[in-house]
Amino acid sequence: MRRIVDVSFDNVTADVGARVAGAAQLLASLGRNESVAFMAQAINATMGK
Repeated sequence: MRRIVDVSFDNVTADVGARVAGAAQLLASLGRNESVAFMAQAINATMGK
């Protein structure tokens, strides 16, 4: 994974969003739909513009 020295807020937010989305995918594979819905709300709150 490439690291950029001059990291913008959008890049950091996108990275965090990707990690949260990955966690949501993992929960989905375990069949925990209510947890996925909670994760989706967290993503929307984080990425909302």
